[in-house]
Amino acid sequence: MPFRFLIFLFGFGLTVIGLTYIILYMNLLTIGYNFLEYVKFIIRRIECLNFLFGINEEETTSQNNSERINFEYLEKIYFYEK
Repeated sequence: MPFRFLIFLFGFGLTVIGLTYIILYMNLLTIGYNFLEYVKFIIRRIECLNFLFGINEEETTSQNNSERINFEYLEKIYFYEK
């Protein structure tokens, strides 16, 4: 359990770093970049991709419990409600 918590914190940190850079790079829009150029720019920056890596880490740490609970709930509804 402590290991999963550390992985969650690592993913959260990557998400915060990536989102911070994405917001900071929005200043490019004020100097003449259009939205398509902005998106092309942030896709190529590794610090912006940290946002996606962090979201992926958080999703994988919480995915096991939530999928099991949802599956059990759906199983109850599907098999016992007929």
